[in-house]
Amino acid sequence: MFFFCQAAFAQTVFLDAISEKDLEAGIKLYNLKYLTTEGSISATALKIDLSSAEVRPALAKRRVPNFLESVVSFFTPWAKNNGYSEHFSLEKVSILAQEHNALAGINGTYFSSSGKPLGALMINQELISAPINGRTALLIDAENRVMIDKVLVLSYFVLADGISHRLTGINQPRGENDAILYAPIWGERTGTNDQGIELVVKQNRIEEINISNSKIPSDGFVVSLSGPAVEFMAEKFKVKDPIQTYIKVIPYSASPAKIIHLISGGPRLLKQGKSYVSKHEEKFKPDIAEGRAPRSAVGITPQNELLLVAVAGATLEELAGILKSLGATEAMNLDGGSSSTLVVKGKAINNPAGGAQRRVSNAILIRPK
Repeated sequence: MFFFCQAAFAQTVFLDAISEKDLEAGIKLYNLKYLTTEGSISATALKIDLSSAEVRPALAKRRVPNFLESVVSFFTPWAKNNGYSEHFSLEKVSILAQEHNALAGINGTYFSSSGKPLGALMINQELISAPINGRTALLIDAENRVMIDKVLVLSYFVLADGISHRLTGINQPRGENDAILYAPIWGERTGTNDQGIELVVKQNRIEEINISNSKIPSDGFVVSLSGPAVEFMAEKFKVKDPIQTYIKVIPYSASPAKIIHLISGGPRLLKQGKSYVSKHEEKFKPDIAEGRAPRSAVGITPQNELLLVAVAGATLEELAGILKSLGATEAMNLDGGSSSTLVVKGKAINNPAGGAQRRVSNAILIRPK
C-alpha cells in the first residue's frame, strides 16, 4: 500500500512516500522516502511487536580455517590469514541471522578490525565487552522488554584476604596499568606481554600464576594485571587460594526486571519523545557525528514495539526525525557506513554501501515466538 504525506516532523525533513507489508504476525516492513533541503533520503524499517517476537544480540563466531587456509598459513606464517582471528571474528548479518534461526536482523555496535566489539555487549548475562565513554545501549530484560539507557559496569575481584581490587576492563588488550578479565570468548590465550602477572582461575580458585600469555580455561577465566602495583601484590597470590569476581551492570535510569542482553551503540537519538542527539556527550568523532552517511538505528515505541531502521544517507539529526516519524519515543544510533545492513529471511533489504554486505562483529536479531 502506498500513501503520501506532507506533514513535517523536523525543520527540514518531510515524509514523502511509504510502502507497508506484513512479514509475519506482529512484524511489518516499511520502505520510506523522505525529502529534505539537501535532497531525498531512502529508508527501510521493520516494526516488531515484541509480544510476537523476541530480540537478542549475536556475536560472530571464530571461524576455523579450512585445509587450504591452514596450508597457506603454515608456509606463510608472516602473512595475515584472511579473516581468521584468534579471538573475535566477523560475519555477514544474513549469516548471523541464519545461524540463530532469526527472521530478521540489523548490524549492531562498533567493532575493531579483529571483530572485537567496541562498547558494551552482553549475551545471556555474559558480559563480553565493557562500555566506552558512557555510550547508550539497548537493554533486553527477562520479560523481553526493551529499554534504551546508559549503563555503569562495576567489576572487581576479591582475594583470600578479603580486599577487593577493581577490574579496569573485560576481554580487551591489557595496557600498562590494567586489571583485565579474560573469558573463553576472548580466545585460547590472553596474548599479553611479560610486563605483568596473570591468575588462571577455575572454580573460584587460583590454579596457576603466570607472567604472560596464559591459556584461558574453557571453564574459568584469567585475571591479568600490569603496572606498579603488581610488584607489591604478587606476594599475595598463591595457587589454590580462593578468588571471587563480581560484575554488576547498573542502568542509569531504566528499571529492567533482570538484564539478559545488552548492546551499546550511540549516540542517543530520541529521549522521552524528543530529539536528543548526544554525539558530543558520548565523545563521537566527526566521522560519525557529522555529515550524511549510511546509518542504522534502533527505536522503541510506547506500544512496546521495536524499530530497526537503515537509511542510505542521513545526518544523525535527520535520523532522529525518521525514528520519531515511525512512532519511536526512544532511539539510538548503531554502527553505520558500510556496516549498515538490514536483513529479512537471509537477504539484505536495504542497499548496503559498496553493493554488498560487509562482514561485521555483531548484530541484533529478531525471532518470532
